[in-house]
Amino acid sequence: MTSAVAATATLASELVKVSLGRSAITPDPRDRRFQDPAWATSPVYRRLGQSYLAACAAVEHVAEELDDAGQREAAERARLLGSLVTSALAPTNTLAGNPAALKRAIDTGGASVVRGSLNALEDLRRNGGMPSQVRRDSLQVGRDLAVTPGAVIQRDEHGEVLRYAPTTEQVRERPVLIIPPPIGRFYFLDLSPGRSFVEHALGHGLQTFLLSWRNPTPEHDDWSIDDYVGRIRSAVDAVCAETGSPDVNIMGFCAGGILTSLLLAHEAATGERRVHSASFGVTMLDFGEPMALTALTPDWMAGLSRRLAERKGVRTAESTGRAFTWLRPDDLVWNYWVNNYLMGQDPPEFDILSWNADGTNLPARLYGQFIEMVRENPLLRPNGMKVLDTPVDLSEVDVPAFVMGAVADHLTPWRTTYRTTQLLGGDTVYALSSAGHIASLVNPPGRPRMSYTIAPATPGESADDWQERATTHQGSWWEAWAEWLLERSGDETPAPTWYDPRRTPPLGRAPGRYVFEKSRSKVRRKRQDGDPVTHISREGLSYTVAGSGPPLLWITGYNAPSEILAPLVEEFTDRFTCITYDLRGCGRTELPPTSISTRSMAEDALDVIESAALGPVHVLGFSLGGMIAQELALLAPDRVRALVLASSTPGGMKTEHASTPTTTVMELLRTAQRFNLWHFAPVVGTTQAWAAGTHDAAARLPQVQAPTLVVHGQEDRLLRVGHAERLAALIPDAELVTLPDAGHVFFLDGPEGMDHIATWLDEHRDQEPGTPAPPDPPRTWSEEAVHQLRVQAMPGLRVGQAFAHRAGQLASLAPRVLPRPRRGS
Repeated sequence: MTSAVAATATLASELVKVSLGRSAITPDPRDRRFQDPAWATSPVYRRLGQSYLAACAAVEHVAEELDDAGQREAAERARLLGSLVTSALAPTNTLAGNPAALKRAIDTGGASVVRGSLNALEDLRRNGGMPSQVRRDSLQVGRDLAVTPGAVIQRDEHGEVLRYAPTTEQVRERPVLIIPPPIGRFYFLDLSPGRSFVEHALGHGLQTFLLSWRNPTPEHDDWSIDDYVGRIRSAVDAVCAETGSPDVNIMGFCAGGILTSLLLAHEAATGERRVHSASFGVTMLDFGEPMALTALTPDWMAGLSRRLAERKGVRTAESTGRAFTWLRPDDLVWNYWVNNYLMGQDPPEFDILSWNADGTNLPARLYGQFIEMVRENPLLRPNGMKVLDTPVDLSEVDVPAFVMGAVADHLTPWRTTYRTTQLLGGDTVYALSSAGHIASLVNPPGRPRMSYTIAPATPGESADDWQERATTHQGSWWEAWAEWLLERSGDETPAPTWYDPRRTPPLGRAPGRYVFEKSRSKVRRKRQDGDPVTHISREGLSYTVAGSGPPLLWITGYNAPSEILAPLVEEFTDRFTCITYDLRGCGRTELPPTSISTRSMAEDALDVIESAALGPVHVLGFSLGGMIAQELALLAPDRVRALVLASSTPGGMKTEHASTPTTTVMELLRTAQRFNLWHFAPVVGTTQAWAAGTHDAAARLPQVQAPTLVVHGQEDRLLRVGHAERLAALIPDAELVTLPDAGHVFFLDGPEGMDHIATWLDEHRDQEPGTPAPPDPPRTWSEEAVHQLRVQAMPGLRVGQAFAHRAGQLASLAPRVLPRPRRGS
């Protein structure tokens, strides 16, 4: 808290300087958001930019103070959550705050604004409200990407082994087998010609094979680490049989490197020698250091994410993709928000972005094992885990190894990848690329700004000590890797002539079949007895019904899909018929987020109740869901038996119990991670934030007829406990329970709060509903005028929903009805 106070004081001092025109803050020249000259020449924009940058510096100061205090994990979490908030609040994300977008709107006669609106509607319809990073299907696999000639030589249910046609007259005797990660498609290693790692390996006379993983579906939920390591083992056998070589060189990338290391440990335990050398690309085997992914996934969220994957059968490509996207919000979210919506331009055509948008699922069991591996860090300890029924001891792996990392890697920081050299028992070389996670892997020679640092790794040597003695070279680490591997690939031999481009191989040509299996945006596991049944309400909201007993409606909080409540709901299904639903724009509800008040959200809840046709319900609302529950109890008291309000408020942030601005910002950073922020879509978040901020039911709460339980954490810094006390005082039949040492999301922290709720609901399970609400009293002339304004405005709000369903048609017509901006405009 001391660091937050100091940062606030520094920020206040700097803002005074900004207002007086004396601030020396200037944007980083590399920051593309502030490239327009107006940020330097306009007094208004200069002060706006300086104020924003001062706030960003204050947030970074908090993280640095935590770092200096030795709280590295807290510092990483503050830094990442701070970047999420500051990136979202950048003035350039609005039309008025972006001088370049304003100029473009004027130059195009407003056409850029119209195009941007069409792009936004298309993304609402097809991309979950997230800005598209690439034009849909602009680059196609097999035509533009993954075009290196080759054939499938082996296929089973887990994957395909691809053999690529040689491009040199002489090849090396010992082949190389490439193992991509099971997260994502393999073809980031075989992008467009000239940018293909596979093509580069072939050009050096290496007999190159690659394992293409299948995209799992819910039916494959039990695939485990043993299945994947076993598949690599059978791929090694297939490559040896195909080439006649007794062993292979192997290279694993990212999570594929983890699986490769487990195969090597298995071979060390059994005495097999089918792998001659190993290479690892951005592979992390020691998970003890604070890093981006673990900073945003504390233990409770990791467990929740694992349970959600188990319910679906897979960790979906969409969930994984959003998690990675929100780790770099400036580059992967708001950059495209500005380009697509404010500038009214199409997303770019770029091979890496096309690959990035083509994600794959992970089997639930494998995903759970990866989470457990990250949390338990078993590879540090001999025999810390088993694979294929043999203990894993990486120190027994004595094959020579080439390990590479990336200095700007936000997923696997380079010092953690360097630790891989210290865990393996053989001779290792470490190479450090000057790029980021994917850019370091797609790193063809000939790029003048690229460089790498390389040196053998010495046992017991730290990463910083290695860096001091290593040498830096211009160019790509691909060249150093190829040179290293050639020394371990045997003698030259005439290239085999097995490939005939005029004939189709028995199992098909590269890139194979599995790379074309798409991930469905909405994954459904095969239904089992006791699973929730999903329905669509009359107004189009997705809701599920599970269990037996009196009906209980669950309403989630800000920007949270109903899935986040699934583990809690399971504890109630033996006593209640549980109804959960997704708010507009969240989870499985595909409706655009047009509800901009808690009252209209309560109308949606009433639609779900009536569509479920289970009669009056008990209602349980969390945070924003509690505000919606209040409005529902006032709107339809005859449909509500009993009411539970958890971490809620009668009047949003406007009550006298509101936290101080500094505390509110800090708590929002903490709460953001707990509400699974990578599911956040900007349009959804904005409408729900507006609804929460304008909610004010205090004057009407004495009309609530249902008995009410108000539950609140005493350590809730987002909504102080005074909010709960005020709720309990205003509602006639209300009981207040405050939980010591509990925060805003106490219901996800442990059983204590939910035990109170379950006991109270059991006591009120036979509660009769209230009487219908009386008709609204006659309006005054001013109230009637306001009502008519709302009535007239509502069609304008709802028309977005109709546009969303036809956005594809509108977008296709746009080029014919709108003038194209001139080049350079």
